[in-house]
Amino acid sequence: MSLMRKDEENQILREAMQSAKSAAMPQARLEPAELVWWRAQLRKRQAALEKVSAPVRGVQEFTAALVLCVAAVVAISGWGGLLKPLLSTAGLVGLGMVVVLAGVVVYLTLERE
Repeated sequence: MSLMRKDEENQILREAMQSAKSAAMPQARLEPAELVWWRAQLRKRQAALEKVSAPVRGVQEFTAALVLCVAAVVAISGWGGLLKPLLSTAGLVGLGMVVVLAGVVVYLTLERE
């Protein structure tokens, strides 16, 4: 007797699901395959762009922090004592090399991650 009852319940459930499906079918909207493919390509390119630009962003942040530290050291030590050697050509070249090499080190470190 319970087997017949389960069959009846399954039939009622099947009919309810079929009526819900037939009611929802006119409302369903299937987008063209080209549009779905185009969106997937855009997402793929965006993910690749974010992956490539992450190390560069890290280098930019590091360089900005380094510039702020140099500015703080110059401000604390006074403009005269530290500014004169930095304004010479050799000082500017040396400071530029430190900034560039530090940026390269940060870039290579972030790229490996």
